[in-house]
Amino acid sequence: MPNISTSQEVNAVRVTVFMPTFNQKNLVSQALESVLSQKVDFRYEIFVHDDASSDGTREILEAYAEKHPDIIRLMLQDENQYSQGRRILALALPEFRGEYVAFLDGDDLWTNDTKLAKQVAYMDANPGCALCQTMSSYWDSANEIELKEFPPLVRREPLPGSYLATGNFVQACATILRLSALGKLPDDFDAIPFGDYAVYALAARNGWIGFIPEKMARYHFHETNTWASLPVETRIERTKSVKRYLLSYLPWYQLPFWRASLVDKKPVALWRLFRRLDRFKIQLSASN
Repeated sequence: MPNISTSQEVNAVRVTVFMPTFNQKNLVSQALESVLSQKVDFRYEIFVHDDASSDGTREILEAYAEKHPDIIRLMLQDENQYSQGRRILALALPEFRGEYVAFLDGDDLWTNDTKLAKQVAYMDANPGCALCQTMSSYWDSANEIELKEFPPLVRREPLPGSYLATGNFVQACATILRLSALGKLPDDFDAIPFGDYAVYALAARNGWIGFIPEKMARYHFHETNTWASLPVETRIERTKSVKRYLLSYLPWYQLPFWRASLVDKKPVALWRLFRRLDRFKIQLSASN
């Protein structure tokens, strides 16, 4: 059984910052500091899931939790869960206390100390928005240079959830999500090869995807990146696997997008029609 700290008041928390960690002793401190430096007028918690790190990451986390017991909560595993096919978010989600959840892996960081405040203000002002991301940097850790900005230009605007069928244009470290839009994860969530893409699509069943055009997060590329280190063919096949899984859980009006994305020839006219319908829903939501 994991060891879970329970030091913070339940009712005061507006945002849970979820930080999964595994053997990231060289980067986890700066990730934590980038959250602790946020300028906000509400309470938040940092919920860290450590997947049985063996390099000293766990000891760093425990020291931070001892220093900030009113903010940091730890779920410490004695056995690695990812290697057993468990989706880490599914393990941690029932423990979240916030209205919103913001994501930050233990080897990434936030680069703007107003990120959390601006995203919460955006979500509060747009109740029809299920999740919202900022701009982010893809960062070469070895050479300390920016590789590119994300998302691509064509995705830098509020968009309907059906657009996710074209591929995942949401970066975890730049994202905040409304937990009521996500709801309970499916019982078979562990069946998919990775979880973040599916989580965004599941949340976007109940709202649109917002965007703040400011660069506020940094995603690190380095030799231990699980996803980036996989061959392209493997990433493509795993992404298709997630798409096939989602067909059982998405609303009927989004399904044509996702089915079309799984074949080579896409019905362009149908895509355009459903995109218009989804954009109309965003306009209606924003006007209410």
